[in-house]
Amino acid sequence: MKSDRLMIWRFPSAPDTLKALHPASESPEWLVLIPRPLNGPDLDQAILQRSDPGQVTRYELPDGDIVYVGTSKIDGLSQGVVALTRPSAMAATNSKRK
Repeated sequence: MKSDRLMIWRFPSAPDTLKALHPASESPEWLVLIPRPLNGPDLDQAILQRSDPGQVTRYELPDGDIVYVGTSKIDGLSQGVVALTRPSAMAATNSKRK
């Protein structure tokens, strides 16, 4: 799938071509697509560290994109991915508008 950004879906809303990677016997909650240009050596750790064993499955597509499918909380996944992809200097701040 052509993309230049990380994409996260609730599993039922993910593209059918990506959902087809995962066995139908399980009921995952979410699916993440990591395009090849965004892959890094610490990516698995950032995504897998917040999950219990067996809750996240990793698939590598022929074009080098990585797909993760999981049953763990998506909030924990989101925190791990944000920590990986957003340097602290770029962290968003909240301020009132005048």
